[in-house]
Amino acid sequence: MPNSPHPPEPASADSSQMEPVGTPGLRGLVGIVVAAVAVAALYLAREVLIPVTLAMLLSFVLSPLVELLRRAWLGRILSVILAVVLALGLILALGSAIGTQMAQLAKGLPQYQTTIESKIAHLRDVTINKFSEKLSNLGHQLTGPAPHAAAPAPAPTSAQAPGRQQPQQKPVPVVITQPAPSVVEFGKTILEPLLYPVATAGIILIVTIFTLLQKEDLRDRGIRLLGSGDLQRTTVAMNDAGRRLSRYFLTQLGLNASFGVIVGVGLYFIGVPNPLLWAIL
Repeated sequence: MPNSPHPPEPASADSSQMEPVGTPGLRGLVGIVVAAVAVAALYLAREVLIPVTLAMLLSFVLSPLVELLRRAWLGRILSVILAVVLALGLILALGSAIGTQMAQLAKGLPQYQTTIESKIAHLRDVTINKFSEKLSNLGHQLTGPAPHAAAPAPAPTSAQAPGRQQPQQKPVPVVITQPAPSVVEFGKTILEPLLYPVATAGIILIVTIFTLLQKEDLRDRGIRLLGSGDLQRTTVAMNDAGRRLSRYFLTQLGLNASFGVIVGVGLYFIGVPNPLLWAIL
């Protein structure tokens, strides 16, 4: 073959070098950074994200009730307000029931403590003490009678003790009284623990009402954000997913409520105190 006018150039040193196998690429580093930033954002925004998540779950639970009320010609706004008020009343009723049962349980706690201690002492006498007594008798039978130990010398009385000192005078106790708290400090002590639960409940209620009122608008915005090409099928799929989630949460709520009712009735008939508290828990 004739020689080519341009001979092949030697391979450069850079092309012959290969990257180490364990070195992460730029895409992997970007993924790690994005994941770390997302986790940090979720941790820092948990005070807002947790109420929003609870509000979304509550809106899925209340959505069938809102649809039922809307079929009764009550209107969207009135149906949403009525459903939220019913849910809030049910939650407050459960909370008051738990508080009342807890107060009754705390009032009878000393009696329960005495009963439990007596039961434990009786169980110890029946099991551990009898077992220890049988082991002790078996040890005496194996080793024989123990030799009599010499009686200890009587300890000198206080009158015979040398260098007896006169009893010292008891110190006078000192009582330090704190000044009475002001009205501002008293109000801060009472209101500060209630501030976070009230704020969380307010966020949950507002987001729930907004979600139930703007459910179709939020669905359409989600579809436009995803950029779906087939809007009709995507809308039908999202509606079906919402109905399935609502049905699932309602079924879960019904199963839990039924289980609580069965437990409460059973505890009531066997004589367990405060059966409503244990049923709710």
